[in-house]
Amino acid sequence: MRYKTTKYTVDELVADEQFQNYCRGTNADDVRHWEDLILSNWSQRRVFEQAYTIVSSLSDKRIFAKPALDAKVVNLPGRVPRTKSMYSKLAVFAAFMLVTISTWYVFHQSTGTTVYVTQAAAYGETKAVTLPDGSTARLNSHSSITYPADMSSSRAVSFSGEVYFNVKSTADRQHFTVSGDYGTVLVTGTEFNLKHRHNTFEATLVEGSITYSKAGIDDILLTPSEQLTYVNDTIKIRQVETDYTTDWVSGRMIFKNISISQLIKTMYDDYNVVIKANNNTIKKKKISANMLTSDPTALLRSIGIVHDFRVEEANGTIILK
Repeated sequence: MRYKTTKYTVDELVADEQFQNYCRGTNADDVRHWEDLILSNWSQRRVFEQAYTIVSSLSDKRIFAKPALDAKVVNLPGRVPRTKSMYSKLAVFAAFMLVTISTWYVFHQSTGTTVYVTQAAAYGETKAVTLPDGSTARLNSHSSITYPADMSSSRAVSFSGEVYFNVKSTADRQHFTVSGDYGTVLVTGTEFNLKHRHNTFEATLVEGSITYSKAGIDDILLTPSEQLTYVNDTIKIRQVETDYTTDWVSGRMIFKNISISQLIKTMYDDYNVVIKANNNTIKKKKISANMLTSDPTALLRSIGIVHDFRVEEANGTIILK
């Protein structure tokens, strides 16, 4: 079938339901329709590539089947080069310098006969740490961990921010504990994610088992895919999809039906960027996204195309209009 040449814009394509189906591979007729249409409008392939990247990034790729792309059509998915603003460049440079410094400098603190080590990740970066007992910890942006330099007699650690733990079991099943004013997490060998920001503590169990302890309550045993939240002296336990909690470990940001106001808070925690929305309508908009986390401004611009708001930068602040 021959298609009439039409001038397309990225905004129009992203908002087109049939084009969305093509990108997600959820409708065979739409896939065939758009493959033929793209061939008929080959001179606009860059526009199609940009729109495809945005729709794919804002879709949960585990829900949708992979599009049945033909090699003769556009080479998709393709990463569209983005020019970062001077503000973004400065933020990335500052984060790189902090990580570089923290890589070469480890803080040692002596308390009695125990020497403690503190390592940290800068804004916009993550950091992998191997503990003396062979366990590993991955630090999310703006996070730190403190642990004994010698863990043969004690595996008691503390942290700030967000850390993903993979705890190694010992022959004598020595306990591994993570403690703070939020309580204590007791471990024997398992994978879990801990987050402590804005006076809210979250413990999400991926594999194995952990026990949460706090003065005045009975111990709480968590099983895989359970998340414990402690805030305002209230404890809640719920089943979660752990991929959404641990997405940052693989370098992605995965959101499922969260508000823009929640996204703004997350962006500040991870990138130290100040984001303001002009009105409450924008703040209340619900979004779902699955994107690489290298450029928060690019993420916001992509979301803005779909949800009808503009992204501007002024004096180091990102403004949503």
